[in-house]
Amino acid sequence: MFPVAVFFIAPGARGLLPLLLFAACPLMMVLMMFGAFKMKSSGGSCATDQTDPQREIEAKNGEIARLEAMLQESNRHSIDD
Repeated sequence: MFPVAVFFIAPGARGLLPLLLFAACPLMMVLMMFGAFKMKSSGGSCATDQTDPQREIEAKNGEIARLEAMLQESNRHSIDD
């Protein structure tokens, strides 16, 4: 958007348009990295919730127990057949 604005606002800078178009992608990448770093340093999280580690361990142990029960049930059915 910025290169297009320069094209209309400053007609004398039209020679810079190819450079601005070329630089737009790296500049946006730097800005996005800065924003991600700032979010991480402020304690924000965009991927996961902040949960109690003990509660998370208990949930995983429950899932493991459920999967082990399913495996045992599957093994019983395969032995009976």
